Amino acid sequence: TLNLVKDGKAAEEIAKSEGKETQRIEMQIAKLIEYGLLGIKPFVDDETYNIIKSCIPKDKKNLRLSPIKKVLPKNITFAQIRYVIADLKGRNE
Repeated sequence: TLNLVKDGKAAEEIAKSEGKETQRIEMQIAKLIEYGLLGIKPFVDDETYNIIKSCIPKDKKNLRLSPIKKVLPKNITFAQIRYVIADLKGRNE
């Protein structure tokens, strides 16, 4: 997944080529962000990042995405939320 993302492939493309669901690939991308193998910038712009970050509780254990998504603007995706959470975990924030 890492090499495909670095080659510019979208999660949907990777999922289709690997016969997996897009959500599974997005979760793999989130792990790569958390471990510092991918940066978050290609996936989430600064403004969106800050909006999402402001809605994430300090305790990130057992986080559920749906309650976070409900309070965010409709254009923000579950993948973007996942990526911001992963980035924050990677930074120990």
